[in-house]
Amino acid sequence: MGLELPEFDPCPFCDNIAGRPSSSGTVCAPIAETDQTFAFVVPRAISRGHSLVIPKRHSPTLFDLTDDEAVALISASRRLAGALMAAFEPDGLTLVQNNGLASEQSVPHLHFHLIPRWHGQSRFDPPGDRLPLEERVELADLIQQHL
Repeated sequence: MGLELPEFDPCPFCDNIAGRPSSSGTVCAPIAETDQTFAFVVPRAISRGHSLVIPKRHSPTLFDLTDDEAVALISASRRLAGALMAAFEPDGLTLVQNNGLASEQSVPHLHFHLIPRWHGQSRFDPPGDRLPLEERVELADLIQQHL
């Protein structure tokens, strides 16, 4: 496909899956995992409950997934979306995934953003300040109660 990708070595999401802090020192707040997927609360959220679903196998873009991985990611995203709707009662939910630098992909490991939305929010609101780990763990616990 030849997409230009952001550069990270090592991959921060692969570190998260392995239970290690990323090279920047960020510790993950996991929500759920399956044999093929991993979900966690993002450190810099656009809105309360903003989470990611990623494949466990390092796959830079949508085009690098197997069919089974694609199905597993959509299934995990759908399940997490339901939990986010129940936990936070937003007015809507955005699901977004970017491929390549031109689409603003920020990490070279495929990821689906699930972003609870409320009336009055812009689709292009920037991420907020970094949430402390304790707050992300509390959010993950709340979301888990609705899975």
